[in-house]
Amino acid sequence: MSSSYEWYPDKPYPDFTHLKPLQTQLSTQPSILTAEILFTFSSLLCLIHALLTSRSHVITWFSAIISGTANDIFFMILPMVDNFWHAQCTVMLTPRLPLYIPLAYARYGSVYAIRNGESGRGCKATYDKKIIYVSLHTCKLPRKIRRGPQAGPSPSPNPLMKYALKAQTVMFLPFRSARAPARGLTFQYVGVAASQRLQNASTLSKSAYAGLCSSIFYAAYDLVGAKFLWWSWHTTDAATVIRWCGVPVGSTMWTLVHVFVFTYILNCTVFNPAAASSSFTTSFIKGGAATAILTTPCMMIMMSPFQLHQLEIDFSSLTLTQLPGKPDITAISLVVATFGYLANKGLRTGVAPPRWPDKMLFATVLLHFATLTLVLAMFDPEAVTATGLHQTIGDCDTKDYDLSGYERRKYLCNKKKHSTFSNHNQYFSVCGKVKDVDWFTICGKGKVERRHLEGIAVLTLIGICLFRILVVSRKRTKKD
Repeated sequence: MSSSYEWYPDKPYPDFTHLKPLQTQLSTQPSILTAEILFTFSSLLCLIHALLTSRSHVITWFSAIISGTANDIFFMILPMVDNFWHAQCTVMLTPRLPLYIPLAYARYGSVYAIRNGESGRGCKATYDKKIIYVSLHTCKLPRKIRRGPQAGPSPSPNPLMKYALKAQTVMFLPFRSARAPARGLTFQYVGVAASQRLQNASTLSKSAYAGLCSSIFYAAYDLVGAKFLWWSWHTTDAATVIRWCGVPVGSTMWTLVHVFVFTYILNCTVFNPAAASSSFTTSFIKGGAATAILTTPCMMIMMSPFQLHQLEIDFSSLTLTQLPGKPDITAISLVVATFGYLANKGLRTGVAPPRWPDKMLFATVLLHFATLTLVLAMFDPEAVTATGLHQTIGDCDTKDYDLSGYERRKYLCNKKKHSTFSNHNQYFSVCGKVKDVDWFTICGKGKVERRHLEGIAVLTLIGICLFRILVVSRKRTKKD
């Protein structure tokens, strides 16, 4: 049977089509068509803004695509990270990838993705209950990694596995996000563009401001998409189980840190004064390569200090019994407080006078929030039916462990008493006849509640306050 962890299954799913009829889309998931149009249009407006502003902004636009692609390849070849599945949109590039995602999220992905717990061809893995001993006879990378599921050799060739396992150990894979495969173009660009309006701010302050802007921009999309099943998350994975209005805390925390790192790298390579004397080609290569290579590993390192309170040590044997890897309220609060302090210092250095392309970008931001608010207010989640790839259905009692040692249920349980799955107001149930354990139909459950409308309203107000620097100027109130 084809695995949902492969981008290109051995056997095509019989119900999959690259072009979904518009009438079918309108009858099953009409709200997702709005997202496709919104992000396609927004990405084009961001490109226009970049072309009218500076070459550094153009490089930023393309770097978002490049870094997103590199990030996708890095994460999708790693086991135990795959916890997110897109719904079937109007135009699909693969069973996992809608067309609008490369524009909105720069998510091109890799040809192969490793199945749960499997190693690459030519590699042999030996497991015990508490610790995984991975002996890669061909790859020649012996590693000791935290406990995980039972698994055997993979039939799929994967020459990148030796690098994946090495990075997995060195770069602390447990500090992962709820949506590791997804990487943004539009939401990254608007945050970076807004932060560049801070005239004399430090690189840290600009990066923090960009992270805050992009996280609010993306959180609104997360809130609406979760409610209308534009995607589905693993129901019990540690990275997705703690949620607000159906949105994993890990997804919001990832947005904050990822954009901070992305902006910091661009400020060091593209927006610094030394880059002005370089040719466009040189700056483009430097910015694209730096963001592609450094953004993901630096993000993973940076997330770790905010989750150290989850670390557990057995002092009698001086061994780690629990690694951080479960984004929670404490972790994200520390991130917001730190970034807020840095961003406030940046605002005191002054804001440059606005130009009309910046006003156009501000209008794009307003369009984003207004459209998502209308979707939340006008559409009915209970009318949604999403057929496609989801968490694999299987035995309800089969336990699994992620690389941080957190326990989860390996399969989606489809027994009647477990047939409705909820995580803080994201509801869905398996409906219709299940022909394939990872390709089936889920139906929305639960109306839009007052807290969802209040949530999108609060996010909109915060977003307007943050992105307001695109249309106003501010004198310097504090010396550097």
